[in-house]
Amino acid sequence: MNLKKPANWDFIVPKAVTDMEFDDSLVVANSILDKAFSENSPTTNLKLQKLLYLVYKQFLKENDGELLFGESFEAWPLGPVLPSVYHMFKYFGDKNINRYAYQPFGSYDSIKIVDSNFSRFYDALDLVWTKYGKRTANELVELTHQDDSVWSKVWEEKSVYILPEDVMNERDWA
Repeated sequence: MNLKKPANWDFIVPKAVTDMEFDDSLVVANSILDKAFSENSPTTNLKLQKLLYLVYKQFLKENDGELLFGESFEAWPLGPVLPSVYHMFKYFGDKNINRYAYQPFGSYDSIKIVDSNFSRFYDALDLVWTKYGKRTANELVELTHQDDSVWSKVWEEKSVYILPEDVMNERDWA
């Protein structure tokens, strides 16, 4: 694995997680950050949240509704959010993230990413990255805030949780 060291951080090579162990939104977040770090692509918490949502959506569509992880997205003012990922990176504010997430009750020596053999995940990630990876956080927020988006419907209903079946049936954006 060829990774670029994030600025001002003692770099640790993440451990791969096989698809049989795979049920953690932080693992997916780390895998997206791994892609961002390797391509020197600045990524804020807000941008990470939107990319997580788009990868989740793509994975659902490509895999007949199979969940990528168990945590539910919530409708927050700036779009769909995974609370565990938000809280892991919230101290970065609107600055670029420069480290991976560590596992709950763990330390930075227990950092995990998705195993490279889990091609169904990387197919979804690569497609999303190609289409949306260069966009800014604000551009991605605009996508999730379109009138017919799942987020806008949940937000208007003053609900909280975004259901996987609704995400899977959401139209694709340009």
